[in-house]
Amino acid sequence: AAWLLPALALFAWLGGFLDWRPALTPGLALVALIAFFVPALAEETVFRGLLLRPPSDGASGFGPAALSASLFALWHPLQVLVCQWTLVGRCPLAWSWLGFCPWFLLACFALGLACARLVLATRSIWPAVALHWLVAVAWAALLGGPGSGA
Repeated sequence: AAWLLPALALFAWLGGFLDWRPALTPGLALVALIAFFVPALAEETVFRGLLLRPPSDGASGFGPAALSASLFALWHPLQVLVCQWTLVGRCPLAWSWLGFCPWFLLACFALGLACARLVLATRSIWPAVALHWLVAVAWAALLGGPGSGA
């Protein structure tokens, strides 16, 4: 997963959602707690725990990892659409303005691919949960992401 940080930084910079804005406030603890359960634990359980299947012996894990990452990336605009259809109006998700940004979706794909590769290498979702959580908290704590105003 060492390639993930430069990839995420590049996609976030190109997409305009990389903004060095440290927000180390007391509310960050709540953001970190929420980020552990949703999105890290919930999304990793679905996309890596339930949907990702290890390849047969001798086969490359890239195909299943890429499929898992693609579904994970496509999940993000779907959340915004469902939110808008259900609430009939503006989606209240803090990141919804990024839901259809190609650079954000590439960042989601990169994170999904790194998490999938971790799961396939370790046979556990916990390293992926930790990585996903770290990315979400770092985005909120340092880079002006959702929850940074908490």
